Amino acid sequence: SFSSSGAVTLEGNKTINVTLGLNKTNTLPVTAYYRVKGNASMGLDYDALSGEVNFAASQASQTIAINLLDDDLEDPNESVILELYGAIGGNLGSTLVYTLGIQDNKLPSAYFVQPELKVEEKQQAITPEIELSRATTQTVTVNYALGGTAENSKDYQHTIQALSFPAGTTR
Repeated sequence: SFSSSGAVTLEGNKTINVTLGLNKTNTLPVTAYYRVKGNASMGLDYDALSGEVNFAASQASQTIAINLLDDDLEDPNESVILELYGAIGGNLGSTLVYTLGIQDNKLPSAYFVQPELKVEEKQQAITPEIELSRATTQTVTVNYALGGTAENSKDYQHTIQALSFPAGTTR
């Protein structure tokens, strides 16, 4: 079985090692078979995987190396899912699915146009401006928090904690 049910990483040229373990000592070789699923594209997002893992006699664990590739595309979150489906010489354990979440590394950054705002006590309203560093092909949601010595509900009223920027916009 897999040692964990998954992980999340940023897209990039790197290797993610997934550990597969046997639940008891084997005196003969064991071969485990897995399927590759998910919405990431083989050859574009990761190198091809063999679909099998071989354990030598007395070997308790083995790794599957997922070689991630850094493409030039703006991608939504993607995944590579490994699903154990059979074994020769041993039995499958309890964790049969491993999901590697891949987050795009080309999203724009968000920033306050004016990082610090000072207002008079009786000022009616203020609208802080947030911009993206560049337009993107997908909707970007930015979560933010306000800080300082003023207290929400006492000194000001603020309820929005996230802004969404439609594809193609920066403001």
